[in-house]
Amino acid sequence: MEVMITAIGTYALRMAITLMLLYVPYIFLLRKHTLFRTSRVTLLFVLLLSLILPFVDVPLLHIGSYFPIYSQIVDVAIIADVPLLHNVLETVPAAERLFSVEGLMCYFIYLPYIVVAVMIAIVKVVELIMINANVKRGVLWVERKENYTIYFHIEKVAPYSWMRNVVINEEDYNLYGDVIILHEEGHVIQRHSWDMLLVALVEVLQWFNPFVYMLSSDLKDVHEYEADAYVLQRRKDTRAYQMLIIKKAVDHASYTLVNSFNQSNLKKRITMMLKKKSNPCRCATMLYILPAMLVALCLFASPQKVIGNNAVEEFLLQELTPAKVVNPMQKNDTVEGPICEVCDVMPEFPGGHVKLFQYIGKNTVYPQECLEAGEQGRSVIQYVVYKDGSIGNVKVVRGSGNERLDKEALRVVKTMPKWIPGKQGGKNVNVKLTIPIMFRLK
Repeated sequence: MEVMITAIGTYALRMAITLMLLYVPYIFLLRKHTLFRTSRVTLLFVLLLSLILPFVDVPLLHIGSYFPIYSQIVDVAIIADVPLLHNVLETVPAAERLFSVEGLMCYFIYLPYIVVAVMIAIVKVVELIMINANVKRGVLWVERKENYTIYFHIEKVAPYSWMRNVVINEEDYNLYGDVIILHEEGHVIQRHSWDMLLVALVEVLQWFNPFVYMLSSDLKDVHEYEADAYVLQRRKDTRAYQMLIIKKAVDHASYTLVNSFNQSNLKKRITMMLKKKSNPCRCATMLYILPAMLVALCLFASPQKVIGNNAVEEFLLQELTPAKVVNPMQKNDTVEGPICEVCDVMPEFPGGHVKLFQYIGKNTVYPQECLEAGEQGRSVIQYVVYKDGSIGNVKVVRGSGNERLDKEALRVVKTMPKWIPGKQGGKNVNVKLTIPIMFRLK
């Protein structure tokens, strides 16, 4: 459960970072232009990419990929009385986990985030149900057009459109019906309702992020600009249309998801109608998304992975300081041939990492003296996988502070079966690896 909560919280944080990186440049580059279609496409790309990019992992873009990585480090936990592999998180006492940094993040940040997100999602779903139900409630008559249906209401509701439905009250229809319906037709034809569904999804996931509400407001503005342009392309009396917008500005739509004729951004809409059309070449401005995407991918990239023999070897730089850094292909007096720390295809334990963890877990015996004394520790063992797959040059590079634990860690590493050797340029090579083994009591 903790792992799932942490994963969801981490995704939300990555999504917030992505949204900020992609949206902030829009404010300065495209918000004030009259390239409405370009602005809309850009904002939709920002929303979609903020949902997708946190899942994308391109190891080659990780900053650490441009620096040498010297050791393969995995973490194995040996639990007293249970000589099987356990997830490290599960071996830590509950109280210790709760007051650790990870525990505090999980239970006091990520979990409340999920609870609020679920509540907001419920509110959004209820609103959608009410919109669909109220479209046909209190209808005097219905008129079906080629691309949408008009519902004429007896009650004084603010005109709005949702999906392929246009709602207008009888009074507005008698006074300004043609223009209002034409405006809402612009929303329907351009499928603005689908944009609002996407915004609603992102708002649920990013309810804490002020940028998502700014983006939502900008997208609604662009919708109105497009609908206004749709009307003015068919009716040339701009001044009369502006006066109608002013008259209807006092009414407000009942729902946040619908496209309403009576949007409150009155000044912005009139300004955009009078503004000189932007140069179409400015459409290329939206390409700013590409470098912004690259920055996001670099931030989220995991350490480099090298693929070899049906396994993925992960290199994780931890707080360890090796006893000595050996450059790749440097000669060693105690080993025939050079020793590599990074090669084209890294050595692999038969069956991969899972089998390695299982082997160490099953074959390590927690020293009885340490068990009785309540002693714990972490031994970091270095070893070489020779060209023939055998194990040698086993030594402790960072002790646990307990000689018995270190001896047991050395013993189990020395008893490992032959590995699949590493390869450099298609030839088997000697490769040095490092493995921390953690002894912990329940």
